[in-house]
Amino acid sequence: MYPRKPDWKAPESAADFTRFIHQSTIGDVQGPFACHAQLKYKAIDGYRSKPAKALSYGTAWDRMQYAVAGTTGPYATKPETLDGYFREKQKSGEDMPEKDVKEVFDQVWTEEASELEDLKEGEKDDLLKRGFIAIGGAWMDIAKTLQPHKLHTEFSVPMQPDQDGDEWFLRGSVDMSAYKGDSDKPHLRDAKTSGKSWSLGVADNKVQAPHYSIGAINSSSLEGVDPDKFTFEVMVKNKTKANVSEHVVKIDDLMRTTHLRRTAIIRDIMRMLWKTGDFLPNRDSMTCSRSNCGYWSACEREFGGTVRGVEV
Repeated sequence: MYPRKPDWKAPESAADFTRFIHQSTIGDVQGPFACHAQLKYKAIDGYRSKPAKALSYGTAWDRMQYAVAGTTGPYATKPETLDGYFREKQKSGEDMPEKDVKEVFDQVWTEEASELEDLKEGEKDDLLKRGFIAIGGAWMDIAKTLQPHKLHTEFSVPMQPDQDGDEWFLRGSVDMSAYKGDSDKPHLRDAKTSGKSWSLGVADNKVQAPHYSIGAINSSSLEGVDPDKFTFEVMVKNKTKANVSEHVVKIDDLMRTTHLRRTAIIRDIMRMLWKTGDFLPNRDSMTCSRSNCGYWSACEREFGGTVRGVEV
């Protein structure tokens, strides 16, 4: 297990623990891969999990586009990428040449990959080539149709205090809001990487899109952004041919209301966990294994048990 975050401050009460609900919190608490032991290690103990290949590759893809600082490693101190594509386009109004985009991706993926322990021989270069294929193919075509409005926009929406009078917030950070073509309003966008084709029915659509839509309606930082349209830009790093596609989600009041109710339930579950201390592992999750869980060692010491019928 990686060390705690350097500036970590553990929650001291149920109010601290449930004050900020991010979209990822919902998946951490409820769903097929939710694990309450993992939630405790991350959100209460403040431990980091070791860098994972999929997450590191996704981070590199984000950094190439939006110029975000690297986040992997036990004490990430990587500088911000100065010439991410959309940061440069926002400043100059011009599209970065394809060769320069590829140079940036090469730089940031090399940095992210240096933290990984599970890359097989030749895998780093193979994934780099897949990124180059995607950049030179559909990604550049999509990027040229976009004019960035805002990058890395954070929001924090205050909710109605609960029966104990405790305040709580919906929180998030939007990769980018952008104008597409001749649209008169910018819309919300998020970049994803995937190992296989990406379905419009995946859980992200049901959680992230309405979560950020609520942020757009209620936060001054996203004033003027169309709250009813969210675009997932998905890079599929398929072995035969890497590709990029856009998946547009239309959001309405029913989706937003459903999300608010879901979030309130998640908060109640978190409060119950805090009260009882029953942060138990989900042994039925497909991510519950030595190779897929960064908290495996601590969980093994604390809980033992079986994972899909196998003694641990």
